[in-house]
Amino acid sequence: MKTLRVAVAMGIASMCAVVASAQVSAPPAPSTAAVVDMIEFCADRRVRRMERFYPRQAIENNIRGEVRLDCAFTADETLHSCQVIEEAPTGHGFGAAALAMACRHARKPSDLGGDAAQVYTPEGGDMVHVRWPVRFTIAG
Repeated sequence: MKTLRVAVAMGIASMCAVVASAQVSAPPAPSTAAVVDMIEFCADRRVRRMERFYPRQAIENNIRGEVRLDCAFTADETLHSCQVIEEAPTGHGFGAAALAMACRHARKPSDLGGDAAQVYTPEGGDMVHVRWPVRFTIAG
């Protein structure tokens, strides 16, 4: 039996107050990736009911993946939008799975914490952004 792991840098079991404890860094270069309206995306029943976050095709083919998301939060800490700014390998559903994870676990910026997360506010922007990696691995 395979053991599936989704190693999220936010460490769901050890969520920490990133915004309170981390220094806000300079904004990274803008991404040209599509922006996903998370209010609309997360309202989809298929996403809300998603029990597994590891893409089935990747499980069947023993494929590991990594995604980097950039998520924006409004002043009242509502998840507003996300971009899949990196996905490797592409074509296996890792980006969509990472977005579904954000729906389930990102209730405020500090939920996407951990040492690997980058918190920033774009110049002239009014939303806090968090860039965070999601790693998908299969052990066993």
